[in-house]
Order: sequence, then structure tokens, then C-alpha cells
Amino acid sequence: MKAVAFLLKDKQFFAKVDEGIRLVGNPIVVAKRMKENGVRLIHIEDADIKTMKNFDIYDKLTYIVNIEVEAPCDEKIIRKLLEVKARVVVELPCAELGKFEESKRLLVGKIKNWEDAEGIEFVNDVIVFSESDIETAERLGKRVLFWGKTKKKVFAEIEGYV
Repeated sequence: MKAVAFLLKDKQFFAKVDEGIRLVGNPIVVAKRMKENGVRLIHIEDADIKTMKNFDIYDKLTYIVNIEVEAPCDEKIIRKLLEVKARVVVELPCAELGKFEESKRLLVGKIKNWEDAEGIEFVNDVIVFSESDIETAERLGKRVLFWGKTKKKVFAEIEGYV
């Protein structure tokens, strides 16, 4: 599956570039264009997630394309994202995930360090950054989203910020 990542700030999509960030445009328009280009998943890093002011955008985007939103390990924010049927990406460890076992299919664990992956049993999918981590995740029965390009078979490759 083809996936891309964007930074959402002030109700606009941005791409991270070497010099900082570059405006991409209105999230709804961009999502429609991405869908036409074969993108099936948009990974969102929301600069305003703690203020929860972009939830109306998530709700609209879920009708266009599959989205996943990075969230802090905060019960209130995770619950609100699940209410709009957005996939929720939480960096592990996160003890709060046990409260959302009924929504396991919408929970994604972001793993940077396997030694401290508390809460992995409560997620269906994992995002990994190293090809060596793909096999580890598969042994645990997780669907793998790989950040970057790989020749290995994974559920999705997230192309980074476009």
C-alpha cells in the first residue's frame, strides 16, 4: 500500500524539508489529489494535537482516504481520535493503550526501541524504521508499516514527507 506523511499545522498540510517546512495546501484538496495518485493512507503529524483544534479536518479526511494521526500517550486525545474513526499512532511505550482494547484495529504502535515496547499487545499494526525490525514485528503477529522504502514485503511503505 502506498502511504505518505504530512505535517498538519493551522489547518494546512506541510511537508518537512531540509530547510524547515513547505506549505502543501488545504488537507481536503491534497487528500483528494493523493487518492487520485494511488495513495491509500495519509500519515499525519499534527503540530496542534494537544489543543485538538483539527479534529473537524480528521473527520472530513476519513471520508476521502484512510488516515492515521500521531498522538501522545494521552487517553483523552486517543479516545477523541477513535471517535472520528482515525487510526491512532502512538509511540511505544504507552500504558494507556490497554483502555482501548476494543479498538485494537485502529491502533498503531510506533517503535524506535524494542527494549521498551510496553503496550505492543494492544496494537494491530506497528511502524518500524529499520529493515531488521520488520521480522521482529512479524514474529509478534503485527502488520508492518515501514518508514521509507524496502524490498521486504510489508503492509505499507510510508514515503516520508512529500
